[in-house]
Amino acid sequence: MPEAAVILLAAGRGTRMAAAAPDKVWADLGGIPVLGHSLRAFDATPHIATIVVVTRIEMMIDVRRLAADLGIRTTHIVVEGGASRQESTRRGIEALVGLDVDVVLVHDAARPLVDEATIATATTLARKHGAAIPGLPVADTIKRVRGGTIVETPLRSELFAAQTPQAFQIEILRRAHAFIGDDANDDAALVERIGHPVRVFPGSRRNLKITIADDLVLARALLTT
Repeated sequence: MPEAAVILLAAGRGTRMAAAAPDKVWADLGGIPVLGHSLRAFDATPHIATIVVVTRIEMMIDVRRLAADLGIRTTHIVVEGGASRQESTRRGIEALVGLDVDVVLVHDAARPLVDEATIATATTLARKHGAAIPGLPVADTIKRVRGGTIVETPLRSELFAAQTPQAFQIEILRRAHAFIGDDANDDAALVERIGHPVRVFPGSRRNLKITIADDLVLARALLTT
């Protein structure tokens, strides 16, 4: 029976983090790296059969060591990332060739507090609809600005902040990456461009992305609640 896999994107350098911790997925969070929490989250759920970690070539041994130290039981593969997010995802997809996988989740390893309910919902909706992502309604009024002047105020009720894991039937994701360039912000945008609808389900405020040092402070607080 086909199973689901997750691609953990951990090849970025975290240039917006403080100089003391420039590599966000290796920053300490409750005694283990941020990446370790993401590994544990997907290892703990029965919905995922294979974990692919995409990282920089110089970190591949460290990732394998981390997985061993954490006792990760789920089958895991470590591959070298590319020059862009899309290239890294493509390499993750290629690592799944030959496996009986029908659904692929793509997750930012810098979102360490993802929960099982989000993983389960993403997997289920992707199997049913082809593509699904978690999202949060935007609280602020958003302005489109060009040249320092507002050109549009989109309806706030239609605006959502996209999160990961983003889940897709594997053939849909392959098609999206085969025909689209590297200028999209996420995999959902690539799938949108090939004309496939992407379902959005409620995300979680806890599922924050570690981007700046303050995010790490908040994640540490959330970890204790």
